[in-house]
Parts: sequence; C-alpha cells; structure tokens
Amino acid sequence: MKYLLFHFILVALLLPNLTAQTEGDRLINDGIRNHQSGKHQEAIGIFTQYLNRISSKNPTVYRHRGFSYYYTHQYDLAIQDFKKAQQIAPGQTDAAFALGKIYYTKGDYSLSISYFNEELSLHPDNAKAHNDRGMVKCRIRDYDSAIHDFEEAFRLDSTFAMAYNNAGAAKYYNQDIDNPIKKDIELARNYFSKAIELDPTLAIAYRNRGAMHLFLKKYEQALNDLKIAGKLQPDLALIPFYRAIVQNKMGKSSAALKSLEQAVVLNHQFQYAYEEKGDIHFELEQYPDAIEAYGKAIRYTSDKNDIYKGLIHFKIARIEAIRKNSSEMHNQLAIAKRLGAFRDKKVYQQFLKDKSFTSYRSDKKLRKFTKSINKIKKEYKFITSELRWFRMND
Repeated sequence: MKYLLFHFILVALLLPNLTAQTEGDRLINDGIRNHQSGKHQEAIGIFTQYLNRISSKNPTVYRHRGFSYYYTHQYDLAIQDFKKAQQIAPGQTDAAFALGKIYYTKGDYSLSISYFNEELSLHPDNAKAHNDRGMVKCRIRDYDSAIHDFEEAFRLDSTFAMAYNNAGAAKYYNQDIDNPIKKDIELARNYFSKAIELDPTLAIAYRNRGAMHLFLKKYEQALNDLKIAGKLQPDLALIPFYRAIVQNKMGKSSAALKSLEQAVVLNHQFQYAYEEKGDIHFELEQYPDAIEAYGKAIRYTSDKNDIYKGLIHFKIARIEAIRKNSSEMHNQLAIAKRLGAFRDKKVYQQFLKDKSFTSYRSDKKLRKFTKSINKIKKEYKFITSELRWFRMND
C-alpha cells in the first residue's frame, strides 16, 4: 500500500573489530545494505544464506528478512518470519507491530488490531502503534476509539504531524458527513493546521484543511491550501479535482472544467472527476457533454460499486427527461433502480423533487415506477465524491 510504510532503522551489529568480522556478521551487514538500497530480493537471498549456514535462531535476521518480504509484497512469507522472530524472542522485537501493519495491508482488520494490542501491551509508549491502530479502527468506522488512539499518539510524540492529520480526518468522519457540524469542522481544521505547523511539507494536511475551508465557505483560503498541496504533490490528480470543486462553488465553472481536465490528464480513469465534469455541464445545460462525461464515470467505476453507477444512470435519466426522450429516461431509471441507487435516501428524495421529471409526474409509467421505489428499504448511506475528500496516513 502506497502510504502504509514501515518506519524503522536497520541497525548494523556492533562489532568489536570491524576488520575481524565473522562470516555471519558480513552476511547480516550485506543483507542490510541491500535492503537499504532497495534491493530487497538480494537481501532476502543473503538473509536466507545466514539462516541456512550460520544460525536458524537469530530473531534479528528473521525480522530483517520479514521486512524485505513485506516490501516485495510477499506478505505470507513476511508473516512467517515475524512470527518466527516472536517465537525465538518473545517481546524482544517489534514483530507484533509489524504483523499489525501486514494484516492491515491484507485487509484483515480484526487480526491487525489484535497484534497492535499485543504490541501496545509490550510497549505502551509506541506512538506509531497507537496511530496505526487508529487507522485500522477508522476502517471499521470506530471513529471515537480511533480519535483516542491518534490523540494518544501525539501525546506520546508531540512532533507526530501525521497523527494530528489523522485525528482531524477521524473527527470529520465521526458525524453525519452529509451535514457536517461547524464546530467539528473547525476542530478538524485546527488538527490539520497543527499537522502543517509541525511539517510544512505534509501535502495531505493541506488538502484536508482546504476541504475544511470549503465547508466553512472560506473559498480563497481553500484554494490557497490546495495550491500549496499541488506544489508538494504535482502529479496527484486529487489536487486539481479538489480545486475544481472549490472553483465551482465560487461560480467559476470554466476554471473548474479546466482543473478537471488537468485531473483526468493525471489519471484518465478518475471517475469522480468525470462525474463532476458531468455535473458542471449539466448546470450549464451542455447536455451532450454531460452525458459523455457521465459515460466515462460509469466506464471507469469498479464493478463492485454498483450503487455509484446507479447514481450516474439517474443523472443521465434527468438529462433524457429534459430532452423529452421518454424511452431513454425510463431505461436509465430502470438501470439506476437495478443497481440500487434508490436505496440511498438522498437519491430517492432527489428523484421525488427533481424538476427534470415534472412533465412526467402524471405519466402512468412514471407513477408505477415511483410506487415501486417507494417499497425499497432505504438503508444504504451513499458516499458522494464531494464529501469523501479525506485521507489518513501513518
């Protein structure tokens, strides 16, 4: 995972006489040098030589090889090595911490938390373990507990900028994100500001604070934060995408479309950028351009995200209603229903009040369709591209 990195120091063994290194010492040092140079496969080979020829009971070597396996995405082998290190030297290495991170990467959040719990029972002052356990808790939406972990992380390490960023993001998520509370938004912004104060190069904190400024209607401040974030991460499509959201809120639709073009140049499969383009073209009554953009949003959306695809089909149905294309309107509404879009309360409510369908409200076929969606159990909370801006990292 791009952001979930191990932060550790590979310490060479202290030798009384460097000119008189044993073969084992040389193998360990060679393995470490290869690892530090990014030659992880070579490092794995060297550490394996040590374990086969010198000693199969050195927990430090298993630990080093475990990290090399991790960086080459050989997670199961990494798990074996860290468990072996644990077995040989219980509580003497950071194996439990490493295992927590690996299971997080594998998506096994229950096991990940259990290993972070084990690490913190052994080393309660491990700020990074608190931070990373908070990350896992956010994945399972246990935001209150996650915030506690992030706050404990920067209590233990007052310079831990990323923990402040993560606390801000968790604070934002720990509410009805469709209707954010101003007090919570301001507190989250303060956490992001503290992260920036500690690390002025932390692009993610600028991005998140920019979002807070948007919700607070401080658009110029939002653009300034996103400008800095863009300089720090010029190749990240999210930055011009976020900028477009702000520009459109400011009524600068042409500038917003240009920003979205930059976003899709950086990531041509960025479905949310295409959706936003479609929305702006819709507002400008540029319907062919809107349908083209919506089509790309559907094309680049994972098959697992059917409800999101359903939302886009609903948006296309609005256009077809305006263009008096009754047959295609009903077709698009049927697809949206089949994909589950109307399980989202907001989509359902939008359909009932959307003026695009006004001339069809008395139509027998549309009345029948409306009756059918009234029966749908509205229990799914849709995640919109505009609101899910926040990223956390270790």
